[in-house]
Amino acid sequence: MANNGHAKLMFTTRELAKFLNVHINTVRRWSDQGIIKSYRMGPRGDRRFSRDDVLGFLADTMQQPQVKVSP
Repeated sequence: MANNGHAKLMFTTRELAKFLNVHINTVRRWSDQGIIKSYRMGPRGDRRFSRDDVLGFLADTMQQPQVKVSP
């Protein structure tokens, strides 16, 4: 499939954990709790996270300096 010069629009769970500098289980927990939106792909139901949703999550987090996003 051609990329057409567009940036990658979806993160895997591992890629997002690395990008956010958190443990992969933290990303899974946030997904399960609805803190960050995920999409299930393929027969195994692997999670994918859209770039726009991740940017929205970061913007929301930055606007609320004392928000605790994990227990």
